[in-house]
Amino acid sequence: MSADDNERTGLSPVLEPLMGVEEVAEYLRISERSVYRLISRGDLMPVKIGGCTRVEQAELRRFIAVQRQEPANEPPGEQS
Repeated sequence: MSADDNERTGLSPVLEPLMGVEEVAEYLRISERSVYRLISRGDLMPVKIGGCTRVEQAELRRFIAVQRQEPANEPPGEQS
């Protein structure tokens, strides 16, 4: 596959290893059941390979970025 093919398909020339549900759960410090819940809600997009559920590392980074919250504004009356 050439560099032009990679650009056309959106594939990077170096693929990162896929993570299993157990690895994702461990990384996020949540249960495997919670990972499956995130997948079923569409919050985390899986890759299915031969009946196994995997998650791309880039997808996990995207999910984490979406979950980041902006700092809350100061409550009214407590202005600096």
